[in-house]
Amino acid sequence: MYDMAGNVIEWCHDWRGDDYYSISPVKDPRGPDSGTSRIVRGGWFGSSATKSFPLFVANRRSASQNGVSFGFRCVSSVSGKVSSHSSTYQLASTASYTLNLKTGLNMISLPVRPDQVATSKTLAQDLAATVILHLDADSQKFIPFVPEHYEGTDFDIEGGMGIIVNVREDKAHTFTGTIWSNTSVAAPSISINPVWAFTMLFEGQALDHSQLSVTNLSRGISFSTQLDDSCQMGTASVVDSSQQSVINTGDLIQVRADGQRWRYRVTDEDLANAFAHLTLDADLRVPEQTQLLQNYPNPFNPETWLPFKLAQDAIVTAKIYDVTGKQIRVIELGHMPAGNDVESSKAIYWDGKKETGEVVSSGTYFYQIEAGEYTETRKMVVLK
Repeated sequence: MYDMAGNVIEWCHDWRGDDYYSISPVKDPRGPDSGTSRIVRGGWFGSSATKSFPLFVANRRSASQNGVSFGFRCVSSVSGKVSSHSSTYQLASTASYTLNLKTGLNMISLPVRPDQVATSKTLAQDLAATVILHLDADSQKFIPFVPEHYEGTDFDIEGGMGIIVNVREDKAHTFTGTIWSNTSVAAPSISINPVWAFTMLFEGQALDHSQLSVTNLSRGISFSTQLDDSCQMGTASVVDSSQQSVINTGDLIQVRADGQRWRYRVTDEDLANAFAHLTLDADLRVPEQTQLLQNYPNPFNPETWLPFKLAQDAIVTAKIYDVTGKQIRVIELGHMPAGNDVESSKAIYWDGKKETGEVVSSGTYFYQIEAGEYTETRKMVVLK
């Protein structure tokens, strides 16, 4: 730190005692245990030069006094012991250490105490990490930092802290700083497959934390959740300490809050990033009622899609009838999760053929959906 002296009168931690220095230790006196005035040292930028040297000019001020000329004394340990995370680490010599990460999830700890303060944000930049996780000692929840998506949880990274990082490709990075001589450095724990740590980010809806839950329905795994101060942005993380798979492509994730549900299918890209970012909108919201919607295109030739919405998981079957009421095709979808099956990638597809493989002729046809106890029929037209 440079140019710190003489800017402001510096509040110190010591209480003032009139006769304290006559009985105090010669080295590092701490002041009496209590009092009404604190010690202030030095002067401010409006003082004379003789009063601005902060090492020996002392005075007293009421503990409640303030003003533009007052600030705080800044101190920093330069040797000896540094307290971090309720443990004491002994500083040793300065050195460089190269950390080799493999594609996917890695469990690491910081090999040296950096020359400058390291945070999850700076570490993510250095390692090109897609997500960084650490365990919060107070809440016992894993706190995620996701660059450009969720940076409000930026935290300091110190020696001895276990960190989970995800990278998209092999990465080597050299750290320079002071070695923690009595702290073992955790080598990267490589796990490309399976994915044993995963984070969900979700926004776009005011949420009540007391009613919030996030679950991997495909595996029955619950996530630990938290909301930001606005309750508009939430995170959910799950970590398996034995590094067993917690998620895979195609798994169905459900967010439940305030009596509503949203569901999302995990993609390959999500797995590569070790996180998914969702907007809790109508497309992901589980509908309140099951519905069969109008097919599209209509009229059509030769193919069409039959969209529908499910309020509950159900076994779904679609049946096609000609104008006389004769059943000409059955399409078994099997067990389907609740959700909006409206897009062409999710809706029921009919290629315009009968069960025998014969292409149907022009005319009016009917399609029917059965989903649990729900049944509904709609009309469509083949036009050639």
